[in-house]
Amino acid sequence: MSLLDRIGKALKGASSSESSKTESPTQAEQPKSTTKTSSASTGSPTGGLFGGEATETAKPAATAGAKPAAAEAPSTKGLFGAADDTATAPAGKAKTTDAPSTKGLFGGSETDSATAAATEPKAEPSDGTKGLFGAAVAADPAAKAKEATGRKLQSDGPSSTVSEPDPQERQIMPVSPKVLMIVHNPPVPSEGNKRLTEIFKWHDPDKLAKGYIEDLKKVSGGYVNYEIIERIDSDILPPKTDGFAYTPDQYVKVMRGEEKAHDPDWLDYHKRIETFDLQNRFLNGDFDEVWVFSFPYAGEYESIMGGPGGFWCNAPAIKNTERFKRRFVMMGFNMERGVDCMLENFGHRTESIMTELYKRRGKKQDMWKLFTQYEKQNPGNAQCGWMHYAPNSVKDYDWGNTTKVESYCDDWYTYPDLPHVAKTMDNKTWGGGDMRAHHLWWFEHIPKTTGETDGISNNWWEYMVDPNKV
Repeated sequence: MSLLDRIGKALKGASSSESSKTESPTQAEQPKSTTKTSSASTGSPTGGLFGGEATETAKPAATAGAKPAAAEAPSTKGLFGAADDTATAPAGKAKTTDAPSTKGLFGGSETDSATAAATEPKAEPSDGTKGLFGAAVAADPAAKAKEATGRKLQSDGPSSTVSEPDPQERQIMPVSPKVLMIVHNPPVPSEGNKRLTEIFKWHDPDKLAKGYIEDLKKVSGGYVNYEIIERIDSDILPPKTDGFAYTPDQYVKVMRGEEKAHDPDWLDYHKRIETFDLQNRFLNGDFDEVWVFSFPYAGEYESIMGGPGGFWCNAPAIKNTERFKRRFVMMGFNMERGVDCMLENFGHRTESIMTELYKRRGKKQDMWKLFTQYEKQNPGNAQCGWMHYAPNSVKDYDWGNTTKVESYCDDWYTYPDLPHVAKTMDNKTWGGGDMRAHHLWWFEHIPKTTGETDGISNNWWEYMVDPNKV
């Protein structure tokens, strides 16, 4: 065979060999594998760390005669929005273990992966995330997401991880305290069995309760939604501390001045607890507080507290009630009076609870004391006053005082930001002397915002409603 024939035959053989190599599609053209490879050889993929499916692209086929590729470090592509720039190993050489690309992770430039190449593959933990922050990360995907980004996850079941909200951003959720309502309105035999409210033209307790609930809901910005879970109509007149109890006929004579009122007048609260089984019912979660609608000379406090650690609540705490396990308040309402007086009862309860709160927990300025300042007591620095004193009052119940006063009371609408802007006002500002109007105006100024100041909630209504938070 001539030299030219031998050269032509060699060229033809080379062309045929090259053609056989390109008959099948390249690895890049083949569909991606959805089969997870063993973490022992490659490390578990980090795809799916933020909710995506964990998949891997099949490795390029090894070149004939080449050494097996060393284990690859997990790709960080997409974890923080950066592209995976890991270099591809040259054909025919064993691929070394590339360090994960950190390009864009913390704003710096990408570290050259060649300098971080390991000469031998290193066993990686099964979670496949070791090295991202210098230590192994918990295998739970939700935990990884939280640690890597601090991102809050939407709760979708018991297995979800939900970050604790910042106290300054926590929303105010309305509360619905359960009320047990007790009404002492017995029939009177000598009056044709008419009830006390009918004989003396007193208020309907149901209407009183309704107006009171509506008022507190409004002035608390919708936070307080009292719910009466049961009404008990009691035909007895409750006993005093010495055991004496009026009969309905005796009581009517006292009200008409035909007999003297009994002395001592004070009610036996322990007997009430026993009569209505209040301890067991409270422990069973039947109610959160008790409202008693009663009558003049009943010996009721306007409000009183019981339970472990009970404190002054416009009355001395009920002794020996630690067995209740939690504090509770019992309100005493007089059916002879209206909703205005019921609001005053709640106002004095508020004064007691807030005073105790800052006494126990306040570390800096007593903001409650500042809130209640009035002109007579603090000239030039009147704020909102208190139940008996409007900002310009000079004596108890002086809500109708027409004297002009510079007051900072409207600062409290933006608490804890107090801009210290005084406004000129007088009795027309809080209802022209009307008791109920003044009390509603006063309650509206009590802070009900998110966050905390000096470790105390900026929503003071939390404490006013639930003394267990004090």
